[in-house]
Amino acid sequence: MPQNTANAPQTKEFYTMKRSNKLVTATNAANESKIQALTAMLLRVKTQDERSVLIEALAEANNMNIVVGNTGKTPARSHDCCTTLSPYKFDGSKKATAAEPIRNQDDFRAIGNYLLTNGKERTRQRNYTLYICGITLGLRVGDLLNLTIGDVYNLAESSVRSHLQIINQKTHKRTTDLITPMAARAITDLVEEIRTTQGGVLDANWPLFQSTKWCRAGGVTKKLSQSQVYRFLTEAAKACEVQGHISTHSMRKTYGYAANSTLSQSGVPAAQIMETLQAKFRHSDQTTTMRYIGLQQEQIDATALSVDAALGGL
Repeated sequence: MPQNTANAPQTKEFYTMKRSNKLVTATNAANESKIQALTAMLLRVKTQDERSVLIEALAEANNMNIVVGNTGKTPARSHDCCTTLSPYKFDGSKKATAAEPIRNQDDFRAIGNYLLTNGKERTRQRNYTLYICGITLGLRVGDLLNLTIGDVYNLAESSVRSHLQIINQKTHKRTTDLITPMAARAITDLVEEIRTTQGGVLDANWPLFQSTKWCRAGGVTKKLSQSQVYRFLTEAAKACEVQGHISTHSMRKTYGYAANSTLSQSGVPAAQIMETLQAKFRHSDQTTTMRYIGLQQEQIDATALSVDAALGGL
């Protein structure tokens, strides 16, 4: 049902979220113009996929990491889009569903295999490589889509670079990330596929993840869009019956979740792990990092189960 536009929030009101019984600003001056632009775009889009992608981008700008969907196919009024943006209802109760990490190897492999074997043949390696890089590099999807062939591949040596060095889109700071063996193999296969498609020609400035709509011999010019990434990831997760809300932001969260799980099993102190991940994700505190990768909710669930067990089925 369309919401009453008379009660629709003004733009400034949208920026303010209710947390811990007090109002806090959900954005900052550095992101103000970006958020205004995204909000304006959101009011114009018509499809659910486009809305979902813009909402994730808006959440990213706010560092809220939320995913919100409109239950209708297309909002009757622009205000309906605006009222779905906040992760809280106007009474302060939470209504949004956060993007979740992929929590086990079986699901991780299932999605990867699905991407390699389904969809158009010319998009399979591209989608798979983006998925692998998204998880092993822990980058935001916007930074992934900005990658060029030259960022990850040394054309002169015909080999994948050992590290990726980019200017972070959100923080505007230089970051250095190891390109893991799994990512390197996927990148090699993708670059060779692009080389074949382009008649043996490669350009270091071409997008690594290219839109097939604009792939023409000798003239690759356009990168993949976030809406396309959202579409193939959610489709794969649904087909593989992966539990939880899996979307573009799930790749980055999976990096954190998997890192914590692996390092914990190796005996690395929890405080050290959280400190490392906090620095990687550039969070203001470790509580934010725990919530971000889904650990806080797991601890809450575990606590509830321990209480249940302690009561002994009374």
